[in-house]
Amino acid sequence: MTTKVMTTKRFLGALFGTISLMPILIRTPDYYLADTRVAQYLGFQARLVLLLLVSVCVLSISLRMPYRTFILLQIAFWGVKSYADESVPFPNLTCENRPDHKCVILVTGATSGIGLGTAQEIVSHGHTLLMGCRTEAKCDEAIKNMSIPEDQQHLVKKVPGLELSDLKMIRNVTNKENMKGILGDNKTIDIVVASAGLVPVGNKLTKQEIEMGLGVMYFGHYGLIEWLYLGDILSLVHRVVIVSSDLAYLGTFHESLVDKDNYEDDLKGQITRGCEKAEPACLNFSSANIIVNSAGTESYCFGSYPRAKLANIMHARWLYERRTYDIDKKKDPNARVGVASVHPGLVDTSLAQFVSPFQWLPEILIRLRNQYIRYVLRSPKQAAAIVMSGAEWDKAQGGFLNGRAQVVSWDTLPPEASHNDSLKNLWIIGDKILSKVIDNMTAND
Repeated sequence: MTTKVMTTKRFLGALFGTISLMPILIRTPDYYLADTRVAQYLGFQARLVLLLLVSVCVLSISLRMPYRTFILLQIAFWGVKSYADESVPFPNLTCENRPDHKCVILVTGATSGIGLGTAQEIVSHGHTLLMGCRTEAKCDEAIKNMSIPEDQQHLVKKVPGLELSDLKMIRNVTNKENMKGILGDNKTIDIVVASAGLVPVGNKLTKQEIEMGLGVMYFGHYGLIEWLYLGDILSLVHRVVIVSSDLAYLGTFHESLVDKDNYEDDLKGQITRGCEKAEPACLNFSSANIIVNSAGTESYCFGSYPRAKLANIMHARWLYERRTYDIDKKKDPNARVGVASVHPGLVDTSLAQFVSPFQWLPEILIRLRNQYIRYVLRSPKQAAAIVMSGAEWDKAQGGFLNGRAQVVSWDTLPPEASHNDSLKNLWIIGDKILSKVIDNMTAND
């Protein structure tokens, strides 16, 4: 075989091998790395190293047998992808307090992405949807895109004004009289799905001057859930599902979180902030990027998004413990609460395409790239099944569900997720911020 032919074959092998490996590498967190049976024996870093070693072996084989390797990898990918995405059906949720046993479900971020996919599935299964959106126009546009059958349109109720970057607006929306007008005969909410999210860029702040990622994805949802609960707008038997991410494994809080006197030292983007570009994690491994975290150990700071997603997991755990304590204290036999945080998998949303690489490509190639993303990632409809699995009672016990709707072990998560002082102080800070908002609104009335 000539040198030219050998070079061409190796080039094709490298090209086909890379094209074949990319979707497997991208989707691995949804099945191989996520599976709780694997996690029992290998830590997160060990699983990543194992994945890289397997990838190197596969690329070596593809250099010798490019066509056969490409075909075999495509078959393998489709088999695993189909299993990972289709093996978790949308759960059969029931609410015994309702005559028809159907639930009333509030979804934040319901106008796009995972929130919209979840909203569509909720309605298609006969539940009442409270569509959380920033403006009424956003709600109307999303409802139009949902193409809801005429006999199900009565199941959709709009909740405009739910701007999670402004706690004052959230307080106004959760006002008891406002919610009574929206709920009508339904009276209370059975399930809250905290789905709204964003990828912060740079050091942007919310209206209350909190770093944008933490302010929206944690404190915004914290305020919403607390005010709904304190206003008796949540049913006695209710559940909360908080959409998190596997990127929480890269999340960390600065040690100031557990300092009662200086807890604000990293709430305004002083240390942890969004990446310079629209990226979910800032992969900066320099020594200057190492901080002492709230659990007392050193860790890399990968930016705002991972921290906010870690906060979601911490929120779910502490919320479940607090609500369970409240129920035990009141000794109300009719009350029950369920809470879970969930990694919905890697999902085909506008957000995924926005943060994808090669933004500089010509328009025609951007379209090809977006089609490739759709081929690789999970659809919002499939993600909805994972998200709503968090509302199943046996899984809604404060834990974190992976991309296969399995409850993961706490010892596989970052230490702060089970560090009592970190959990408690994050809650206390939330209470302080909400109290300030109410005090300012009262003073301005």
